[in-house]
Amino acid sequence: MWVFRIRLGVRGLARTRFAISPLSEVFSLLELVIRPETVPKSRRAWMLRTQAVLRRDDMPLLRALAVPGYLPDLLTPQPNGPAIDVMAELRLVRSTPAARVRAEMAAMRDGRRVRSHPSSRTRCRSARRT
Repeated sequence: MWVFRIRLGVRGLARTRFAISPLSEVFSLLELVIRPETVPKSRRAWMLRTQAVLRRDDMPLLRALAVPGYLPDLLTPQPNGPAIDVMAELRLVRSTPAARVRAEMAAMRDGRRVRSHPSSRTRCRSARRT
């Protein structure tokens, strides 16, 4: 049995959400595809099919995001409720200001992180496995 202890300050606790984010799930699965050594043997067939889909010519953006390192925070918006759907999350992504999109995409390209502003509507990805 695993036990996790997470220490949070007032600000961190105020930003804590207990909800499933469809886009976070997509990017978590992409992380498995780009790090095949982390995929359990029982899921290898799924991983191979998924890698084949990502190689298709009509998925260049998704394929470009399937790289190790920083994932722009704007791509995994904080769910605004416990039952958000993928279309609602995509609307949040689409509403991101252009300057923020440019800054976060440049950070991804350059292999660095962007520190999220406390009032940011997207969640911090610091819990991602490295």
